Amino acid sequence: MVLRLLAARSVATSLTVVAALTVAATLAGVVVIALEMFISRKDLDVLPAVVAIAGIAGFAVGLLLGRRVSAASRLMLAAVQEVGRGGGYCRPTAVLPAELAGLSAELETPGIATVSVSDSCGGIPAEHLARVFDVGFVARPSARR
Repeated sequence: MVLRLLAARSVATSLTVVAALTVAATLAGVVVIALEMFISRKDLDVLPAVVAIAGIAGFAVGLLLGRRVSAASRLMLAAVQEVGRGGGYCRPTAVLPAELAGLSAELETPGIATVSVSDSCGGIPAEHLARVFDVGFVARPSARR
């Protein structure tokens, strides 16, 4: 259920929430089990601190990983948007996670994203050029919305 609520969120947010839930569930489980065991009061007092320190470390790793993936995604988005503005694809200089590096390599493949359009009717009138890619735009006066 939590993952479904996080579906539209960033990877950083999802990893942070998953790490926090994992830490909380682990801490709760260890405390319940420890209370049922015959261990000394001193050991029982130390146990939550040990679990909390391990949880903080796990939470920090999840947060840092999420931030790294989000930053790499933003770099890829900027590189792809440049293609949409008429520029060529230029691989980000930062080290990308394997999945994004693979996508970047595919985008660098010559001809992979080439689109060629031609017509024999004289082209698109200048007044329509800015709206050509607007969803639902129709140039015919009778069909305009």
